[in-house]
Parts: sequence; structure tokens; C-alpha cells
Amino acid sequence: MAAALRAESVRSSSLSDVGSDISSETRKRKPLIEAAAKPRTRRYHDSSEAPDDFKEQIQILFDEDLRDLAIQSLQSNLFAQSFLSADRPWWVAPPAHIAFLGTLVIHPAHTTKANNDGNNTRIVSVRAYQYLLDVLRSVGPINGHFKAAFAFRDRSSRPGRRRRHSPEESDLNDDDDTLTTKLANADSIWNRVPDFWTMLGWAFACATSYPERWVHWKLWVEFLLEVMERDLEERKALSAELSEKNLETLRSSIIMSYIGEHQLGHILRVLFAYIDGDSHNYKEIWPKETQNTTATNKRKLGDIAELDLERGVYGDWDEDEDEEDEEVEAENNGHVPRSKRRSKKRVAPLVESPLLEETIPIRRRIFALISQVCYDLGQGGKDNGGAPFTIHNLYDQYANRIYGLPLDVFPHFAYVWSDLPAASSMYITLARHLMAWLLPPGCTQPKDVDRETEAKAFVSPIIMERCFLPYATNSVVTDNAKLAVLLWELFSYMWQHDQIALGPYKLNKDGEVQFAPITEEMKAAAEAGIEAREKKCKIKNEAPPSGYSEFEWLDKKMEAIEKDRFAPANVLKLAHLKFRFFLSKETERVAAQRGVSEWGKPGSGKLTLIRKENPRLGGRFLGWN
Repeated sequence: MAAALRAESVRSSSLSDVGSDISSETRKRKPLIEAAAKPRTRRYHDSSEAPDDFKEQIQILFDEDLRDLAIQSLQSNLFAQSFLSADRPWWVAPPAHIAFLGTLVIHPAHTTKANNDGNNTRIVSVRAYQYLLDVLRSVGPINGHFKAAFAFRDRSSRPGRRRRHSPEESDLNDDDDTLTTKLANADSIWNRVPDFWTMLGWAFACATSYPERWVHWKLWVEFLLEVMERDLEERKALSAELSEKNLETLRSSIIMSYIGEHQLGHILRVLFAYIDGDSHNYKEIWPKETQNTTATNKRKLGDIAELDLERGVYGDWDEDEDEEDEEVEAENNGHVPRSKRRSKKRVAPLVESPLLEETIPIRRRIFALISQVCYDLGQGGKDNGGAPFTIHNLYDQYANRIYGLPLDVFPHFAYVWSDLPAASSMYITLARHLMAWLLPPGCTQPKDVDRETEAKAFVSPIIMERCFLPYATNSVVTDNAKLAVLLWELFSYMWQHDQIALGPYKLNKDGEVQFAPITEEMKAAAEAGIEAREKKCKIKNEAPPSGYSEFEWLDKKMEAIEKDRFAPANVLKLAHLKFRFFLSKETERVAAQRGVSEWGKPGSGKLTLIRKENPRLGGRFLGWN
């Protein structure tokens, strides 16, 4: 009864405090937060920590396990501040409370194992997530102190201490804000796993085997991604406003703290976990986390070993590290031999575990974040303040991993990721690196046919025609199928792109673009490559039997392919079928190129004005060095 009266008093006083003088309670701002508050293009509201009495009230509610009431008070307070004047800073929960709310979002006690009790156990996770999302989108990742809150426990740190990565976090973890509940300490997600990558590996494991858990892990990982993306974007803007030469603000980003000292090979192993056809064994984060959930396959996870971070006992998190050391070291020092990739028995991960397809956009977004921060920080290396990895090494190893993917997964990484920033730049870079892995030695080099375009590392029609399209790779059907898929995706992307034509063009007096059909040379190159790959793989292109129309024969071939769509020969046939069908439809191509206007006037229709001096695929290449 006393606790209930105390809680009611807390709630009443917390709402009445909203209109009080906020400025008298604000703490001294850190340099980066002060910089964010200077006159600028407003991206987020300024923030300040809540007054001590309000924080104490919320802390009491959390420690009394009245979590739903605590979150409702926080949410009501945040909502009320939306009516304040634009220049007034908003109160936000301190980092210790933000971290605790993160645990509530994903902990099984409030998700898959939640009970319908008087404490609204099930709704706590939803309300915690909504509050975090509202804080992120209103005051932003820096003013919301998400970096301090979302810091994973460092194995090498002293018991009970959280990592600090930059001056902006130096005294945000105030001992006065510390919660006493076990769920905010030893049982929090930040203490149960040593780093972001271990957590991500387990999330992917749930997509493979535990759909009930994956529903919640997907939501949580996507939220973390939004935090990291907004954090990097905000830091880039602040760094530009401060005219920083050493890019200290950018180097203090959340994604950089998560990369830390991890080797690129280890990070990529996590990013391709469970879709690469290899075995992985990430462990449950909380004991019996998956109990009473349904496994979607017969593979069982091992027993949970003892985990006690206070005594430096890390269970079996390191169990597989020795097994992957050799591979990671090889990747960090150079290429993994192709023969090693091909010698592994490949399964169809997306066929066995369809939910894994939902992980692919997440994997791509994380890679895009790493790519962006590496590009922005340059190629000076971590030791002298530069990027954690060079762009060339990052994309080369990433392409190597994609090259080794099973055929049901490979196409998901072979087309442009239109849902990501700088999609064209990443796609061009990745396509060039994949081509380097797939094309045979001795093929015509881009520098020998279009030196100007190659100097900028773009892709032009002449490079497609002479350097990519006419080739087959080795005699392995799988490799030729991957090459065919990549060529088709790059070819179709170039044709659809609004700054490229695969045939000659001219501008009339009104500035309208007039396209000729795809050149005979381009068509011949594509057909030569198709024939070369089919010859290597001993596949015959059968002519339609008498009595079959073109579309009847096409339907029959598609039916045969669909019976085993991920068989290497069928993947190859499908890519070639698309090529042949496209090349044979000259009238339809011209009509599509014209768009809704007669000749594709700039700003109307599918195509825009093409400059004669730059007839190449748009988008900045990220560089070889």
C-alpha cells in the first residue's frame, strides 16, 4: 500500500513539474552538446536532463518494478514539452534510464515470456520502445545521450563500469541515476553480451530458428540502426558546421564505437551469419530465452554455459573464436582462395529458414553505415585518426563474401540497394569488385577501352560491351550463374538509369533526348557471353518445338525452372532468358525509353536530359585505394 501511495504521489508531482523553470535545473553542457545548440539549421530540439526530483521519482517507480507507470510518466512529460516554445530545451531521461528502457524493449520477460498481470508486463516493452523512438526523433541521438546509454560492457573493464568513448559522455553516467533492479544491471542487454556484433549474431540466429523471438529482435535491431544512422548524419552536419579538420565529432560516432578494435573479417562473418551456408553457433543472451518458443528447424543450440561478467566468466562466447581465427586472419591479409569458398557444401538458407530474408535489408544497412563512415573518415587508418578500414579492403572482402553466397542469397546482393543513401555509389563500387572476383584472368581491361571512364571508375556502355558482357568464368556452373545474374542486374540498371543509354543518342533543338536501339555491337557482346557461359556449363538453348508460340514456349521454360529455381543451371538459364527476351524486344525497349513523352523530355517520362560530355553511369565511385 505504501508503495502504491508513493507511486501515485510521484506521478502527480511529475506532471505538475512540467511547467516549472527548466533552466534552473539544467546541468553544464558538454562541448559537443553546446555546439549542437549554436545557431544552425534546426534538425532536433535541444535537450537538458530532467530536474533531480523528477529523475528521483522515476527512479523510485523503476526500482519498485512499477515500470509501466514510470514509462507513462516519462512519455507524458515528453508530450507536454511539445507545447513549450521552440527554444526551450526538452527534458529527457538520463542515460542510465535510457539504457534500462532498451533492455525492456527486448528482454523475454516483457516480450515472449510476458504474463497478463496487473503490472501490464506485456505493454511495458511497447511503451519503452515508443518512448525511445520519440526521444530519438525529437531531440536526436546526441542530445538524447544514446551513445552513453547504448554502450556495451567491455570485457576488459572493471566490474560494474560501462565504457566511455569520448568527452561528451564523461560524466553522463551519474551514480545518482543508477537503478538498483537486476534488469538494469547484471541482467541488462548491455551486460549480457560483450559487443554489438555478438548481439547481432544471436538476432540472426533467432531469424533462423525462433520466429517468436525474431519478431522482437528485428524491431530492436532496426531501432538501433536508426539510432546509428541518425547519429552519423548529425555528427557529419555538426563536424561541417564546426569546420573540424580532425573530424573528432565524426570519429566519436556510435558506429565507430561499435567497430572498436574488431577486425573486418570478424564483422563480415557476423554480417553474413546463417546466410553464407556455413555453420554458426551464437548463444542465447538470457538463460532459457527461447524456452516455449518454436524452432523452425531441427538444429538445436547448445546448452548455456556459465556467464558471470563480474567474475570475468564469459560462458562460451569465445568458443568459436579459435575456429574462425584462421579465416579472419586470411581475410584481413588478403583474399580467401576461391577454391576454399567453392569446396564448402552449400545449402539454401532462405529455403530452409524463410525469415532470414527479413535480415538482408538489415545486413545491407549495417554495411552501408560502415561504408559511409570509412569513406567520410578517409583512408588514413585507425591509428592516425582515419577510417577503421580502407574502402578498397572493405569492398573487396565484402565482395568476396558475396561471391561465396549460396545461389538463393546471392541475387539479393547483386542488384542496386535503392532503399539506401548513396545507393548508386555503393552499387557501382560493389559491382566492380564483384566483377573482379567473377571475370576470368586475361579479359579485356576497362583502362584499355575507355581510359577516361576508368580513371573515374565509372561504368560506360563501351566497358560493358567489351570488358564484361562477352565473358564466361571457369567451368563451374555456380560461378557462371552468379556472373550471369550480376551482368543482367548491372545491364538492366544501366538501361533504366536516367543518366545512361546503351546505344547512341542525340539531342534535338528542343533539348529532347532521342535514342537509337541498343547497338548491334552491344547486342552481339551480350549474346556472345550467353553462348560462352552455356558452352562452359554444357547447357543447350533449345528452340521452341513446332506448334508452340513464343509465349507458350516461354511459359514452359519458366515452369521447368520453377521446379528447382535455385539449381545453378536454372539460375543461369533464368538470367539468360531475361537477356534474350529483352534483346529481342526492340520496339518495346524504344517505347520504354521514350517514357510518357514522345522523346523523354527532361523532367517528364522515364529519362532526363543526358549531357554529351558525361555519358556514363551516374553516382560517385568510392575509390580503389
